[in-house]
Amino acid sequence: MTTVLVVDDSLDFLGVARQLLERARPGTRVHTVQSGEAALAFLTHAEPYAAAPRPGFVVLDFRLPDMHAPALLARVRADPAFAGLPILVLSQAGWPEDARAALSAGASAFVVKPSRANALRTVLVDFWRCHAD
Repeated sequence: MTTVLVVDDSLDFLGVARQLLERARPGTRVHTVQSGEAALAFLTHAEPYAAAPRPGFVVLDFRLPDMHAPALLARVRADPAFAGLPILVLSQAGWPEDARAALSAGASAFVVKPSRANALRTVLVDFWRCHAD
């Protein structure tokens, strides 16, 4: 069974991502948080996530209210326990400097967030197949 952490400030996106991932592979557990600090707490088992499972991969929005993906990635990748954790960064904009910053900070991949559910499903499932169990 795979656990996925989806980090995005949009409740709509979190709901769609949860549905797509759970339908792609029944039994998948999708956890969602809306900020970088909550993502760090989840990954490090800080309260209120003391019992959080280790995700098989993370889907991370580039622009969160409290920090952008490169800052979060730098903090995650500083911990050797997360050196190999696959992290997909999604962004509303395809600015090359954002892609470079995310990839330089340790993103496994950077993709412009698709506007259609089928395209998003393809992105998520393809990343899953290539980078996670």
